[in-house]
Amino acid sequence: MEAGAAETYPDSVIDPSYVLRCLITLVEKEDKLRLVREGEVVQEEDETEEIELGCFLWDIATSAEFVDFMLKHELLSILLRILANPTHSHRFREVIVGVLGNVGSVRSSALNRQDLQAMLVGMWVTNDDPPTLAELARCFTACVCTAEGQQSWAPSLLDDDFIAKLAWILRSSMSELLLQRCAELLYALAYMGGQLATKLVWDHDMLGVLGAQLGQPEDRITEKIAHLMWEVVELLLSRPGLAVHPENQPGQTSGVAEERVMRKMADAFVPVAVQWLRTEVDEDDVHKICTLLLANTLAYLNEEQMAALIDARLVVSLVRLLSQSQDSGDEPIHLAVWVWAQQQLSLSGKRLRP
Repeated sequence: MEAGAAETYPDSVIDPSYVLRCLITLVEKEDKLRLVREGEVVQEEDETEEIELGCFLWDIATSAEFVDFMLKHELLSILLRILANPTHSHRFREVIVGVLGNVGSVRSSALNRQDLQAMLVGMWVTNDDPPTLAELARCFTACVCTAEGQQSWAPSLLDDDFIAKLAWILRSSMSELLLQRCAELLYALAYMGGQLATKLVWDHDMLGVLGAQLGQPEDRITEKIAHLMWEVVELLLSRPGLAVHPENQPGQTSGVAEERVMRKMADAFVPVAVQWLRTEVDEDDVHKICTLLLANTLAYLNEEQMAALIDARLVVSLVRLLSQSQDSGDEPIHLAVWVWAQQQLSLSGKRLRP
């Protein structure tokens, strides 16, 4: 790492030489820690200066100029060395991962390194600190936002332990920030399609995880998190070919593969969608997604599922809801559900009462 005193950033009030001194200080403190306190877990209050330095780097890592400057002066090697030391406090590790997340948002290609991927995925699997996990999820999302990043990171993210940890967090975490970041990560991973989307849907039943969460009482997850989860549902509805069943044969038509996905989505979300359609939410997009789901999946319900819907008078409620909607006759999705519901009512012998 060489001094960069000759480099200046006239549009910034931050002297690059100060940034360089911060990096050098982190290296020196890491060297001292390894000599003096090897194997002893450091408390957050004992790393105040290191955390402040890290927060400064975290802040300036939103600037492409400073990211490029720090990358040229071995930023990633320094951060990897810090993360490799298990004695650091949760807060310091969270800050360091936060720096990487900002770097990934500005220069995602810089994080396409196998050593970095192995370190971060390993931390994800073994770490239990919600703020650190939230920053890791943000970092992963930033890394797969480009085609180059998807190609580089896909092998690491195919790890079953990695996906299992994501499912576990979405199923059980009470941290609003962590759930939000994981929902965003899930969308990014599902969007990648291929073997990764197949693992998410079929090997780890991520649709079942989302269905269970969205079916919880309203105070279990925030409306924003629920909206993010419904966006994952909408993505797979619009592109069911993203998650091909692992037993799908190469010669099978795309229709067969998509039907399997739709049947699984019907199992996971039809009752939940009707439940959400009965509620009032600030975001009308959720109602549109639920209606789209019903229009696309109700044809795949088996007789038992259909009977359960009719017996619970969910179809009646749905028809009433759509009849009150001003655009129910103009919106193709609403119209499709309306026609389906009327047919089911007719077949079941029920009549819509005013």
